Amino acid sequence: MLFSFPLMAAIQEICARLGRITGMGVAANLAKCYPKTFVRGLVLLPCVANVVNLGADVAAMAAAIQLLVGGNLLLYASFSERLRSCCRFTFHTAFMFVI
Repeated sequence: MLFSFPLMAAIQEICARLGRITGMGVAANLAKCYPKTFVRGLVLLPCVANVVNLGADVAAMAAAIQLLVGGNLLLYASFSERLRSCCRFTFHTAFMFVI
């Protein structure tokens, strides 16, 4: 945490300045310099990482509910999965600026 937080803050600062100066996001600026298929691949990587992260969060929520209430873990996971469906719009907006 001591090493990663300053790096995360620096990346956020760079992206914010780039967006403020150009008026476009990081993916749109990359699309001006690189082929669109390469940029789509770069955008797809964080999307896949987010899906895996959401899956881990769903499993953790289901395990916490099972510890509190007891019962079937898969039932709680399917309920938590329905909550995750509210976040689907994130992936649509990520690809909207690249395509």
